[in-house]
Amino acid sequence: MDKDVIDRGYQQTGEALARLGEVVTKYIAEPDEIIRDALIQRFEFSYELLWKLFRKIHIMRGKPRSSVRTAYEAIAEAGAAGWLKDRAMWEQMREDRNVTSHEYDRNIATIVAIRVCNDYLPEMQRVLAHIKTNYIDNTPYDKWIDRA
Repeated sequence: MDKDVIDRGYQQTGEALARLGEVVTKYIAEPDEIIRDALIQRFEFSYELLWKLFRKIHIMRGKPRSSVRTAYEAIAEAGAAGWLKDRAMWEQMREDRNVTSHEYDRNIATIVAIRVCNDYLPEMQRVLAHIKTNYIDNTPYDKWIDRA
């Protein structure tokens, strides 16, 4: 894996979060079921792209692939690296993504949409900005490697 893979993952994640932001704005202005469902779908693919970006960066930092195979492992490692403000929020985010991906319940969908608007999108954007500053913008690759 090389830095081009990280850059591409960063770009795709940024585009996904921008699209999520668009629909969040629409949902806040008009809390319609169709918009809510679009918001949840965009949340799901944004979440997927972000944890996979975490995974790619962890591997580039020298973590064994086998230690970051799943979203849970990649997010736990992001927490250990100090990237996450609120580990419990990320756990709830993972649970919400799993629930909305595998079943449909209007009440749960509304609760998740509110969490995305109020908590998840701002936190995802904050973490992506952290990644940009620390891993994308002019950071030499050798500074990525954990020396511990």
